[in-house]
Amino acid sequence: MSYDILLIRPDPGKTVDETLQRRNAEFDINDESSWFPDLHLSADDAADWERICTRTRDEVSDIEREEFPSYVGRWTVDPRMQLRYMEDSADLSIYYWYGAAEAPRALEAAYNLVALIEAETDLISIDGQTGERCTSPNLPMAVGIYTGTRSTVLRAIAEREDGPSPTAM
Repeated sequence: MSYDILLIRPDPGKTVDETLQRRNAEFDINDESSWFPDLHLSADDAADWERICTRTRDEVSDIEREEFPSYVGRWTVDPRMQLRYMEDSADLSIYYWYGAAEAPRALEAAYNLVALIEAETDLISIDGQTGERCTSPNLPMAVGIYTGTRSTVLRAIAEREDGPSPTAM
């Protein structure tokens, strides 16, 4: 599980919400070929991606390369985040590895990376947990959601490994 931020290129003349509604309506859970379509970056998108990678390395963190048929990706080193870039969207995942003391720094780095991507592309960000644009993030709210979800995830993992906790009964 992860704290996710989506970046999307709206359809011409449409809002981000309208574009997401169209994409969700077209998605077929039973058609695995639609889950991860092959990537076909335009020359402009490839140039955007190279600028994003260079700026990420210079301004945020060292990066590690990751490529699959459906996306190109990078892992930042510190803090550790996964960025996936598709043809008309990208997503940034901040996994629940950071405790309350480290979460503000990780999320601030994530929002900085999102601002960098928005500056280099025509993609628009949506914080998947707050539902808000990332242009003026509410960091305390995001940290609260992140740390609360992390606690729930860790508790669920412990219960799966040890059985239900006595306090859960």
